[in-house]
Amino acid sequence: MEKTRPELVNISLELLKEHQHSSGSFPASPNFKEFNYCFLRDASYCAYALLLYGEAGSCKKFLQWCHNTIMACSDNIEAVKRKALGSDHIETNEFLAVRFELDGSLDRSDWPNFQIDCYGAWLWCLEEYVTMTGDREFLLEVRTSVGLTVSYLETVWTFACFDCWEEHNYRRHTSSLVCVAGGLNSVARLYGNRDAKQLAEKVQYQILKAITPDGIFPKFLTGYGIDSSNIWLSVPFNVIPRDAPAMARTIEAIESNLKKDGGLYRYPEDSYYGGGRWPLLNSFLAWHKIEIGEIEEAEELLVWVEGQADKNGYFPENNYEIPLHPEKTQKWIEKWGIRVSTPLLWTQAMYLIAVHFLDGKNN
Repeated sequence: MEKTRPELVNISLELLKEHQHSSGSFPASPNFKEFNYCFLRDASYCAYALLLYGEAGSCKKFLQWCHNTIMACSDNIEAVKRKALGSDHIETNEFLAVRFELDGSLDRSDWPNFQIDCYGAWLWCLEEYVTMTGDREFLLEVRTSVGLTVSYLETVWTFACFDCWEEHNYRRHTSSLVCVAGGLNSVARLYGNRDAKQLAEKVQYQILKAITPDGIFPKFLTGYGIDSSNIWLSVPFNVIPRDAPAMARTIEAIESNLKKDGGLYRYPEDSYYGGGRWPLLNSFLAWHKIEIGEIEEAEELLVWVEGQADKNGYFPENNYEIPLHPEKTQKWIEKWGIRVSTPLLWTQAMYLIAVHFLDGKNN
């Protein structure tokens, strides 16, 4: 029997609370060794979901983990800045990582770690925490790590890096810069930081310059491609007004090109497990629809997400029953197995977030 919405909400909450590490971090997926790390981006949404459901202490504990982890990386940040100023070559493993061991120590594997979106995400999560709790004393506690993050982003935001899907490291990506701009805007509001605001404006200018002739925000800054992660322009970062024509056209392009039988693909060329549909992207789109008042569409998107839950109420990373490139599916099954990253805590968190805002509109 399928789980009801209240049951799925409770299961998702319990999963996040159960698997938050004693240090404050969250594993991406507790049952899959490749994802038994804390990805800053994924975990920021896990912490935010718990915040929305009254678990402010859990969110703060994660933010303290971010602070401690970044403080431990201060020498790395200074080294990257020094090399960048001297135009010296910077090895990929010298940049800050997207994923860490759960205790905050560095991931020494060959994972594609140089991503910048995650460092904007934790700054955004910090603002949400302070705004909802009024805990401004915490801003003093984390001031140094926030400053280090801003300094790091100022150094690397113009560099090509891996995107949020751990791919295309030779390009610059709209959604990555959206996260950077969003995080910098959060710092500007929290601390009255003019430098962060000016840097955010530079990043936003680059995003706006990339709009294609047909008026959409592309996957790559070079002006082509489409990717569902560009929903982040709207939610959660609100870098572009949600009623802006280019935002509306981007959402239309995502839905017309990447939505099939209720679920959203990442991008047309996606070959990971053949290119499946991702429940967490449905939740992001539902969140956007809620913000612009399209409640029925949001409900439909969430009903599809709910249909992806297994008998335990756990959501997978993706559904590859209708893959974009079926000839690529078996390669990944042989490498990692079937539905190995179930539950994906980011997916559980995004479902919680979307349901929270939907309930707010309905009530």
